[in-house]
Amino acid sequence: MDEKKIAAEYSVNYIEDGMVVGLGTGSTVSIMLGKLSERIKSGLKITAVSTSQATTKLAVSLGIRITKLNEVEEIDLTIDALMRWTRS
Repeated sequence: MDEKKIAAEYSVNYIEDGMVVGLGTGSTVSIMLGKLSERIKSGLKITAVSTSQATTKLAVSLGIRITKLNEVEEIDLTIDALMRWTRS
């Protein structure tokens, strides 16, 4: 399996119910959004913010609701194109 796909799919395991999640930009994040969409459809409740219009468009098309950055106090976890994870 492609390393990008493995990293993308594994990163979703860090997302927990109730988190505010920052969604970065790039091909690996695009892969991750598919897996995140599956978890949301299975009942995961998150608030998502996006770093780009491309990510927003893809996320919304997959059923991931995007909130504006100024509508959240802090971000619990951010996943970006380089697949770095940050936690507050």
